[in-house]
Amino acid sequence: MMVISGERSDPTRSGLPTDRFICFPAGTGYVRVSATSKVVVPAPDQMRAACLLASRIGAQTA
Repeated sequence: MMVISGERSDPTRSGLPTDRFICFPAGTGYVRVSATSKVVVPAPDQMRAACLLASRIGAQTA
């Protein structure tokens, strides 16, 4: 689940936002990801992998 502009969104159903940047919390900071120019709907295993990578990056910066 993501919060975008104050609204909850499930990227596995509605896709990732387009034409903006997305920031994921990771440790004491954030991972900034640039969005695509078209709607991309990640599979659940892709979302888990992205969250795992972000948490590992955050652990290294803490």
